[in-house]
Amino acid sequence: MHKIPSVNLVSASSLTEELIEYCQAHKIALMVQGQDGVENREVQRIALMKQRQPEVIYLRYLLQRGIAVTTRHSACLQLFDFTLSAEEMRWIQA
Repeated sequence: MHKIPSVNLVSASSLTEELIEYCQAHKIALMVQGQDGVENREVQRIALMKQRQPEVIYLRYLLQRGIAVTTRHSACLQLFDFTLSAEEMRWIQA
């Protein structure tokens, strides 16, 4: 019998829409380690607009998509005192 994992831990650089959809379809929790998404121009732009560090914006984006994150970033408590708008989420995802 093939067992499906309950959690899939991946690096941020490995995160794809296909992987997110697969995990959601099979009820596998997705956890991302790393912050490779901070180089995204939209993340940088939103960080400037919201006066936040790009790492915080990227981690918040992942959380709002239902993806667990692991981080050593010192500003991780700042993840919970704001949200990204639907439009900002689309900018990052594009």
